[in-house]
Amino acid sequence: MKVSLLNPNNYKKSVWNGGHTTELFIFPKESSYQERNFQIRISVAQVKDPKSQFTHLPGIQRNLLLLEGCLLLSVQTKGEQLVLPGDEISFDGGTNIECKGKGTDFNVMTNGNQLVSCQYQKIETGERLQLDQSNAGQLLFFYVHDGSIVVSINDREYQLKQEMSLMVDTLNEEVNIFLYATHTTHLVLAEVLR
Repeated sequence: MKVSLLNPNNYKKSVWNGGHTTELFIFPKESSYQERNFQIRISVAQVKDPKSQFTHLPGIQRNLLLLEGCLLLSVQTKGEQLVLPGDEISFDGGTNIECKGKGTDFNVMTNGNQLVSCQYQKIETGERLQLDQSNAGQLLFFYVHDGSIVVSINDREYQLKQEMSLMVDTLNEEVNIFLYATHTTHLVLAEVLR
């Protein structure tokens, strides 16, 4: 098991036709979004223009979780879908998607047979939660949208503040994971099963 604490100094920023994107994590490390040779890419995107077109990414599966704002997505294969904070939508990156609205979203992109699940949680100051994680080969990714939280993994503690991330790769045993909010926190937990 490998644990990595990431902060905004580790992230890569780029511009797309409707706003900008912050790449939080890419695997393998030497892969590139531009070359589309990654297996997993996790990012946060700001949708700034009131009307935009999502980047066409054939062969990439996308999971999008809205953090703030309101988006109306016209998905070529599914029709119009209203996406509100906390909503998750999955789609083939090769699908044409028009977007109306502004907001911030959390994205997990994969190019294989990985299964992805994202949760957006509000954890109140002083609240303590235990996560049950026992899936072998699983990748866990924590992202603090705002607030401050302590993540305890097998009694080792990691302090995460706004826009910081924690990646736990290749769980191969049952692990004790506790979350403790030092301030009210909006947290994303992404799970990737490989």
